[in-house]
Amino acid sequence: MPVRLTGDVPRSCPRPCGQCCRTLWQTVPPLEHLTPAPDGSCPFLGLLGCRLQTPPLPCMIYLCDLAEACVEHHITKFQFKRLQKLRARKAAMITGTNEKVLCVSSKTIKGLMPPDKEFVTDAKVLSEVITHILQHYTILDRDLAEYDPEWRQVIPYQIVQNYNAHPAEYLLMQRTKKQTEERLHEKLSLGIGGHINPIDDTTKSIITSNMLREREEEISIDVYTESLLGVIACDTNEVDRVHLGLVFMLGCRANFEIREKENMTAHWARLLEITDAYFKLERWSQLVVTYLRERSR
Repeated sequence: MPVRLTGDVPRSCPRPCGQCCRTLWQTVPPLEHLTPAPDGSCPFLGLLGCRLQTPPLPCMIYLCDLAEACVEHHITKFQFKRLQKLRARKAAMITGTNEKVLCVSSKTIKGLMPPDKEFVTDAKVLSEVITHILQHYTILDRDLAEYDPEWRQVIPYQIVQNYNAHPAEYLLMQRTKKQTEERLHEKLSLGIGGHINPIDDTTKSIITSNMLREREEEISIDVYTESLLGVIACDTNEVDRVHLGLVFMLGCRANFEIREKENMTAHWARLLEITDAYFKLERWSQLVVTYLRERSR
């Protein structure tokens, strides 16, 4: 998530050259007249730091949300998207991560999904979406894809149901603050999710291989049924806008063990308990539990 200028202790500009304050905007024109530098550098960074702050503060991350909001209305959409990609690329250089993830075109997926529906369970639509993913996916750097709404990163989202329990119970998990995706910290979840990475083993599909890997990394369960339940494509927040969920239902026996105990806690819960915690659920889990409630009537 982009770092905001307030709250945390500021850090120095991440540019390796260290020259930005001496070469950019040495005069102080009115803020509304500022436009982005050709290389995508922040136009608000002057000799004394970020001029959006009083007094000026060192840059925490450029281009930050505050700067984006100021320049968005003075440049073309194409320039603005380029600016976002430059920031994401710089973040990738800072973090040093090189994860490659499977993505599909947001525009194409939107054309396959019924209008105004965030969670689709129609068998024909599911077949078309899966076929499109397997035939037309693209592998991108995760650090860039996280901030580019032109692409959706495909996430298998595995719901675990205890088939030995009547009425049905589902594994309700809570993400801790040690998980990588800070935008989902402390959220309750019904799904085991993870990005799809390139694979060497061609005996299984890229989706199946990554599902098995993610499942084995996070939890120990005895799976005896598995089915595709639906597809999630929603724009509720900045996380959802760049992800596509493939929701799978796993039928399991009661025994389970969380492997990544520092990242997650879990317990079996009935629909009534999950519904009571509705507003603590991440958005995808809200969509799934709404569907399960309607199906159980």
